Amino acid sequence: MGIGRSVPELSDYRSFHFIVAGEKEGIAVNQIKLRFDWTIAACILLSFSLLLKLGYWQLDRAQEKRIYNQAMNIKLQAAPVALASIVVTDSVAIDYTNVSLHGAFINEKMFVIANQYYRGQPGIEVIIPVQREDIDELVLVSRGWLPAPLEIDSAFMQGLKVDGAPLLSASVHAAGGRSFFTESALRTNRWPIRLHHVNIKHLSHLFDKPVFPYLLRLHKDSPAVLQRNHPMKLLNPATNMSYARQWFGMSILLLVVSLLASSNIMSIFRGNESK
Repeated sequence: MGIGRSVPELSDYRSFHFIVAGEKEGIAVNQIKLRFDWTIAACILLSFSLLLKLGYWQLDRAQEKRIYNQAMNIKLQAAPVALASIVVTDSVAIDYTNVSLHGAFINEKMFVIANQYYRGQPGIEVIIPVQREDIDELVLVSRGWLPAPLEIDSAFMQGLKVDGAPLLSASVHAAGGRSFFTESALRTNRWPIRLHHVNIKHLSHLFDKPVFPYLLRLHKDSPAVLQRNHPMKLLNPATNMSYARQWFGMSILLLVVSLLASSNIMSIFRGNESK
């Protein structure tokens, strides 16, 4: 198979001719003709580079998620440390840290987060302040999930009473959120107070003692836990890998379509089929 190049034609495109196929016994030889334009070529090159960059960006995001998942798994398997040893500096570093503490539940004060679901069943999350034994500070502790009761009143609170100062095992939940509660509940100090989200900074004004700045969620084997409904949410790198394959596939498709659009390959192919 021979390859040759003709003199460029004087037109808007530069035309290059390549001998690409032939048969024995004097049958005419086919040629590939490429039309070349610098403007179109620059646009194709920029688009190709952009698609490659997006693909590699998704690969980087997938790797970041793998690193995050590894760090979270290490935290999940780590033994609890005393809450007194926790230095509150970086909320990201402290998030999901396993801790332990001795404390007495303040049963007459309770927060309830409504519209919490567990296995498709509606319910509530119960949060109660705990008085730490080591220092004069309160900690808001999530005891977990309960099916939605008919009425949330003092009798309901009495049924959830925890006596003594057990050794609690929990994980730190550093993520914050908006906190909604009625002004009437704050004025009359009526408990329990219904919330939609937990914001420790706002809720700390309801107490006359300092409050630990993050929520603690009891472990499933901790005393006083109800139904734990907050498993650690790991990130899924498979989604980013799928996006990366799509971007790389589009970059290859761009090159193939550009080659076919700027040449007579399809005409040659259709001609060979008709023969």
